[in-house]
Amino acid sequence: MMDSRCFLVCGLRRSGTSMVAGVLHELGVWMGQCELDGRLDWNDRYFEDQEFVAAMDDIARCNPTLRDGRILEDGPALRRSVDALADLIRKRKERYPAWGFKAFGTPRILLTIADFAQCPVYVVRTRRNFGAAVTSLGRCLQKTEGLADQTSLMRAIETQGCDLFVMDSVIETFAREYPGHTMTVDFEEALCDPCRAIRHLAEFCGLPPTEAACRLIRPDRKRY
Repeated sequence: MMDSRCFLVCGLRRSGTSMVAGVLHELGVWMGQCELDGRLDWNDRYFEDQEFVAAMDDIARCNPTLRDGRILEDGPALRRSVDALADLIRKRKERYPAWGFKAFGTPRILLTIADFAQCPVYVVRTRRNFGAAVTSLGRCLQKTEGLADQTSLMRAIETQGCDLFVMDSVIETFAREYPGHTMTVDFEEALCDPCRAIRHLAEFCGLPPTEAACRLIRPDRKRY
């Protein structure tokens, strides 16, 4: 089996996870299939491992008990879901020397993933001004939930905003305490100085920067 490295991208929704996943792809890391929202052009494509997303969703539906970043298996349904995740990680490891995925809940089960990967795991946390993240959440709710009524919209933002705050605290604590390789990419700073952000990310990953990666981060891009 070839030497392999795993790259996990975690952060709040709308915090730049797609931006980092795209940069990693351009640096030579397999981050999943190319996805394209029908409303956007080719330059706004993003990368996501849909099989991994499905595996994580299956585990979440089982509502697993967690302890110190590991899943405590409980019941046949959860065991099947965990086995499926382990099998998927094994396949990625066998096929790609550098591979990864983005997942918002990854920090909660990172050590389980690392146990299965049995290879160096690099964690990239994305961070964004919390107020900007909540504003972006409001726009998404308007589009996806059709919440045009301001009262309903504000209630939804308040509820999900609290969830965002809790998740952001979980991710921050994890990034501070994880004993392996970690770095934080600030979304606003990356937009202001893309070349510097990409250079630091490439150095962290041990990969050479590319022109394609430098062109990926654009302040005028419609979606990250």
